[in-house]
Amino acid sequence: MAADLTPGARRLASEATLLGRTVLHSRDDLIRSVAGPSGERLDVLAALHDRVAMQLADGVGADVVACRARTLELARSALRDYASSGATPCDVDVARIAVGLHDKRARDEVGTWALDEEREALLGLLADLSRRTHDEVCVPVCTALAWVAHSCGEGALANVAVDRALAALPDDSMALLVRQALDSQLHPDLLAVVNREVRRELGGASTAGPAHEAGEGSA
Repeated sequence: MAADLTPGARRLASEATLLGRTVLHSRDDLIRSVAGPSGERLDVLAALHDRVAMQLADGVGADVVACRARTLELARSALRDYASSGATPCDVDVARIAVGLHDKRARDEVGTWALDEEREALLGLLADLSRRTHDEVCVPVCTALAWVAHSCGEGALANVAVDRALAALPDDSMALLVRQALDSQLHPDLLAVVNREVRRELGGASTAGPAHEAGEGSA
């Protein structure tokens, strides 16, 4: 793997050994649960994502740390709203989160939120983001969804999410590592260990998800 892998990818690469191959049981509704927009909706959201990407590049995106912080704050806020009321973020915030998660450290941090009490809500939120993200920018959202789903023992969902990521970008290093973890049948308990180590590498409690201050949930 490339030497510039981020903590999540690097740690996963060190743990993933081939133990066998899982069988993908994918129903049409499960595939649709992570499928991107189509038709006029696709055109509208693709244009919006392009505008947001340009704004980030011209503004706060020039400061990688500030961009990462803004992305994570938007994601935390969206998760709090989703967990408390089922409310989903507006299209603009979806675009900002999806584009922002191309920062690999931001994506890795969101993956560690699978340790927290709101991880079921996190699954629902990431699935919603994937359905509202077109293929050109979907890979970080889909790999985060696949990682969190696998961490929660939802292998079928993880498989269809990583399939979509690889269809969009076949050589994405994180998607390939998540695919290897699934094919190797790595247990969710091991992924919890990985998540804790990645969280420590990324800065500990200061990078934790919304529920971390109250203590990590069982993983």
